Amino acid sequence: MTQTKRNTFKTNLFYIVLFSLYMFQYSVSRTIIDHQTSNIRPSGSTIYFIVQSTSALGFIFFSISRKLWKTTAARRNLLIGLSIIYIISMPGLYCFSSPEMLILLSLLNTFSTGYIGGAIYYYRSEE
Repeated sequence: MTQTKRNTFKTNLFYIVLFSLYMFQYSVSRTIIDHQTSNIRPSGSTIYFIVQSTSALGFIFFSISRKLWKTTAARRNLLIGLSIIYIISMPGLYCFSSPEMLILLSLLNTFSTGYIGGAIYYYRSEE
């Protein structure tokens, strides 16, 4: 194997693992959110639609953020900040029982997940 093929293989393997981890955490997040918000009124399907739309908004916001924040440091800080929001919101979904907090944490979680997904797709396409 030549050096170029090895580097391409390593890059592809990195993105395969990264995307797999992303899809796993996305699926786990959605399962937890669906379980925790299933008894909230209005119906669970309404909550599901709102939360799913927020994920799409996070994905779209990634594109918008590329235009708003020009420096690499600002973009990195935004990605790190939304990743921290995601990490904090996960245990928060178990700790709170009020419908308002569950919905807020669900929206923050899915928005962050959508943004992170947009970043993964973008950086892979840049390779």
